[in-house]
Amino acid sequence: MLFLVKRRKRDYNYAMRHVYLIGLPGSGKTTLGALTARALGRPFYDMDEYIERKTGQTISELFADIGEAAFRIIESDTLMEIAQNTSGIVATGGGTPLSPKNAPTLNAGYTIFIDRPPEEIAKTVDYTTRPLLPGAEALFALDAARRPAYEQLMDARIRSETVDSGVKEVLDILIEQSPIKTSKLRLAVVGDPVEHSLSPILHNSLYRLLGINASYEKLRLPKGRLSELLVQSPPLFGCNITMPHKEDAAALAKRTKPAGLKSVNTLKFTPEGIVGTSTDGLGFLKSVADIELCGARAVLLGAGGAARVVAEALLERGAARVALFNRTKEKALALANELQNVAARAAGASKECEGFGLCVARLEAECARADILINATPCGMEGVEGFPLSFVEALPKGAFVYDLVYRPNETPLLRAAKTRGLQTRNGLAMLLWQGIYAHEFWFGGSVPEAIALEVLQYLKEKV
Repeated sequence: MLFLVKRRKRDYNYAMRHVYLIGLPGSGKTTLGALTARALGRPFYDMDEYIERKTGQTISELFADIGEAAFRIIESDTLMEIAQNTSGIVATGGGTPLSPKNAPTLNAGYTIFIDRPPEEIAKTVDYTTRPLLPGAEALFALDAARRPAYEQLMDARIRSETVDSGVKEVLDILIEQSPIKTSKLRLAVVGDPVEHSLSPILHNSLYRLLGINASYEKLRLPKGRLSELLVQSPPLFGCNITMPHKEDAAALAKRTKPAGLKSVNTLKFTPEGIVGTSTDGLGFLKSVADIELCGARAVLLGAGGAARVVAEALLERGAARVALFNRTKEKALALANELQNVAARAAGASKECEGFGLCVARLEAECARADILINATPCGMEGVEGFPLSFVEALPKGAFVYDLVYRPNETPLLRAAKTRGLQTRNGLAMLLWQGIYAHEFWFGGSVPEAIALEVLQYLKEKV
């Protein structure tokens, strides 16, 4: 039998804060937490598993090697680390609530005591994996010692005699009676133009396949109006940023991961402020994993946010030279100057990054010795004016031509390159993988590759 015994009323939004499950070892925190997270469309964090993955040792091994006092320090650090992640359901360690250091973190969330009677736990618990439980007597002693701390911290109590038989009832209580009930999380792709974007199909497919209670839409905002993201109703949980806002988004963010980014394509809205990151570079590299970048000479069209992250990715992977071409020569020169610092940090041989205006003769000369040509501008996109393509004729046999544009499926640039027999690729795979990495930034965890590839196939059908 399961029932809600007590709940302190408080103004609480589970979409913005963690739900912490506390209770004795073997009380069912992990089982209930995982199922609750799935039902609510939230990330799930198992503190013991988190610690084992981080240290490479089991909990029992850690207790044996370093002792309980040192383990509690690791446990507190882990709780603080999880608290900085996307809000979700957290199965804590049985001793987590005992440390006064952990109380402020637990109080900042919504804490539920899974109060399974020790006599029931004793029937099913595996004592070999519980370093503080050599037997049933220790379990009853642990209950007597820890119960006051659990009851002091709890916002709600779920009293259960079993785990498996009561999962549905526990979820019903959490969803229908507790203050963590809320509407769908709202996410969006923000840009101008944005009508062409396949991001809503990508992310809504992920939410459907992963059972996440969220929706993803298109939000058109002209340049200079990005601050309107702050006054959306209902508020945004997160968003992807596309042209022409990537650099403005970095300025809008309170902080970026890693620090100091000047262009971001992903924002997460947290109680502490907006956090920005860029998944474009990772998405690009994943989409060209079969292409040799080390030592390559690349011609990159564009000098905006997308061009910046692609150029950084090329240089960090060892490209020997990146030549930037942009209609505004000054912008290309400024970006090339900044990227030269990346080239200087990259390991290996000397690397170059140089910027130019759209001088056809110079572009053809660079193409003549290029291994890779990449378009990081909107030119070629449906409804956007293209540019003369005579430079394609200058590319050597064996050159690889990549267009970040994915709609239409074959842009004029790719068509011209394919006519010459060159290897070509559009930006659909990059779209997929930057979206996968953005999803993981918002919700935590990892998307199984099988699901990612299923979404990719679905996107291909929509192009």
